[in-house]
Amino acid sequence: MSHSSNRDIELAWAAGFYEGEGSIAACGTHRLILALGQVEREPLDRFLSAMPSGAISGPKKQKSPLSKKPFFQFQANGEGALNCIRVMWPNLSERRKVQALRALTRWMFRTTGFRAPRRTAWEERKHGIREYVPPTMRTAHEAVAWTFGLAAEDYHPAIES
Repeated sequence: MSHSSNRDIELAWAAGFYEGEGSIAACGTHRLILALGQVEREPLDRFLSAMPSGAISGPKKQKSPLSKKPFFQFQANGEGALNCIRVMWPNLSERRKVQALRALTRWMFRTTGFRAPRRTAWEERKHGIREYVPPTMRTAHEAVAWTFGLAAEDYHPAIES
């Protein structure tokens, strides 16, 4: 088996593991977090070896009184989370791609300054935050393509919501 096919197998495994155990979210005003938690460290070590960035923490005590085993957590933040999604992208389900696009779009809009449609004038006054993408972006399609490092003409999502 060639090195590239081994890499392809590991990325497919990682995407499947992420499908079942992972999440991605835009948190707060500037955080993008991709995370997976497990009570066993070994699957997270394998996942980390397939990813371009991230780290494993733990063991940590569970918050729920019903869960007695400590757990480990893989986490990648910001550009690291974006790069993890990029390498798994070809192997992700449409549902996970939509979830990732939503989180990435929120994060990019928040960190680059594109004005998010859900932010009210009251929230702007309270938090003093404006959200922009580069001023050269003229359409939402261009802005989302930009979040993936693509030109608008090269960005063709399978599902839009």
